[in-house]
Amino acid sequence: MLRWPIVSAACLLLATPAVVCLVDRWRETNVGWRVLTGAALFLMCLTYFDVLGRELYGRFMSMSIVTVGAITLAAALGNLRARALA
Repeated sequence: MLRWPIVSAACLLLATPAVVCLVDRWRETNVGWRVLTGAALFLMCLTYFDVLGRELYGRFMSMSIVTVGAITLAAALGNLRARALA
């Protein structure tokens, strides 16, 4: 049985080129997209049991924070593509 932290870590590894593209084009994006991208990366990277603890980790997983972060990163990457920056 797979555990969600392993799945989210694997998804982050698969999304590495997209994250690198977003970081590379950081200065060319609007402030709003920077805030959304930074918040998504922060939430996706720090949702680990050891960092949050049992109760907060359970709340974050029940709210699908990692999924929301991944969708936000996909939207930010779509914004880069629409503006011909990627």
